[in-house]
Amino acid sequence: MKFLKSLMPLIFCLAVSTAFASNEAGVEALGRGNYELALSEFRPAAELGNVSAQNFLAYTYLMLEDYQRAYAWYHMSAECGSLDADIDRAILARKMSDTEIEHAQALGSTLIDQFCTP
Repeated sequence: MKFLKSLMPLIFCLAVSTAFASNEAGVEALGRGNYELALSEFRPAAELGNVSAQNFLAYTYLMLEDYQRAYAWYHMSAECGSLDADIDRAILARKMSDTEIEHAQALGSTLIDQFCTP
């Protein structure tokens, strides 16, 4: 048991470095305009609860003009405590109808259940 406890910091560092590398590759893909690659880079870390990856994923959907998915990821991240996502969600809401927002919030609520880490 002590051996496993001593490995926990190493496991945590590996997980963080993997998420960071994924975000870095996703940002590079965004810079090149390769949104599909950016989505595939951000999604694994976002699904593991990485708030930065969640916000980058939402931003990538925004760049693709998929406002409902972008709003859903911003909504999930904001409800899980991200102030940046809360601001971005409010800005994006200005481009959407009430019906679109309702659908996006419903999708975002399912994301909360799946990917929000307390």
